[in-house]
Amino acid sequence: VQIGHDHRNDRSRSPEYAQATDRVYRIGQQKGVYVYIPTLRHPELMSFDENLHQLLSKKSLLRDAVVTPEQVVPSPEGFVSRRFLDDKNITQEEIQNLGWQEFEAFVAELLSLSWQATGCMLTAAGSDHGADVVIELGSDIALIQCKHTSNTNNYSGYSAVKEVYSAKKMYEKALSKPINRLVFVTNATRLARETREVAKEYDVEVIDGRSLASLMREAEISFSKVNSRLSAKRIKI
Repeated sequence: VQIGHDHRNDRSRSPEYAQATDRVYRIGQQKGVYVYIPTLRHPELMSFDENLHQLLSKKSLLRDAVVTPEQVVPSPEGFVSRRFLDDKNITQEEIQNLGWQEFEAFVAELLSLSWQATGCMLTAAGSDHGADVVIELGSDIALIQCKHTSNTNNYSGYSAVKEVYSAKKMYEKALSKPINRLVFVTNATRLARETREVAKEYDVEVIDGRSLASLMREAEISFSKVNSRLSAKRIKI
């Protein structure tokens, strides 16, 4: 990754980038800084570097989600925003303001309804092994990886595609059933070219922000449904 301008206040930056630039600016550097983050990638499996980046990114998003100007209320699963007790349907504009966990639950509800699923579960937080949602479609099973991003105009889902592809064998073994469908879902409306290329290579279906908008015109999901999904039983392997 190469950055040539000051992003000290950019909350979408990666944790590795944040740490590097913060240390540079701490000693008074005011000129443009270039930060290079080498990442080792395996052709089929998710490497240690990619796994570490995903873990750090999720922790950063969780940190940002804790500080919220909205009123929160207690629930059996902890504290949730009051809006998630509302039966109001989520609009396309509100997708951008969801946290990453809320986005996963939203995708689970939306695809489950749109595909007329016979079963749907989120995977265990912190140990999903590359998949966020498992959906049963009769005798078929779909494995889904979700990525919520603030960079909606040029997002690279390269790693996410490889994550869900790598998760297939592990989930097939755990569920004792074949995985017939691999899906990568993001709120980004424009994806880097490499994302489409690797998705085609690994036979992973891509649902981007535009496709989500189309599905939302046919199926309505409320905030309360997302909250219920977050509180429901999860798959842990």
